[in-house]
Amino acid sequence: MPTRYNEPGYAHMLTFSTYHHKNLFWDDELAHLFLTHLEFERNLGRFLLFAYVVMPDHVHLVLQPMAAETISGILHGVKRGFSWQANRYLKSLPDLRRFNELLPMRRGETGYRFWQVGGGYDRIIRSKEALRKMIVYIHGNPVRKGMVQIPEEYPWSSAKEWAEFGTRQALIDLPDWWKESI
Repeated sequence: MPTRYNEPGYAHMLTFSTYHHKNLFWDDELAHLFLTHLEFERNLGRFLLFAYVVMPDHVHLVLQPMAAETISGILHGVKRGFSWQANRYLKSLPDLRRFNELLPMRRGETGYRFWQVGGGYDRIIRSKEALRKMIVYIHGNPVRKGMVQIPEEYPWSSAKEWAEFGTRQALIDLPDWWKESI
């Protein structure tokens, strides 16, 4: 089991993958459902969300748990809650064959495994500069993969929210110290 760092006051970069790294988020409805669920979890007040990128086969989140929350608990809420919604969506499709790479759940359960088994990757971020670099890094992921020319063009990322912060309702939170520095 991966190590989780639950030191209060620090941000984390979390990465977790789809089952067998399948490109499940090429389906725009699944990406939209994931971000809707992420917003629901954020609105529960369990964490501050600084940045996100939903790639076809994995997700990056940069967040900071609230004092009483753990990374494991946050991941459980985000991944499990979304899996339920994803299964409901997948079962509603008339042609489920395009998702035939998903593994059925255990005997007696209905549905499909969406996430790779395990907690994914957790990197603690201990400084303001490291946080800035991590946000820039994850926003650049679609550019490095050749999917877009600039980060703000990618629809399943917070890059555009960062570029336009304050001009519309955002899914992300801006760190207090960041507000003071701009």
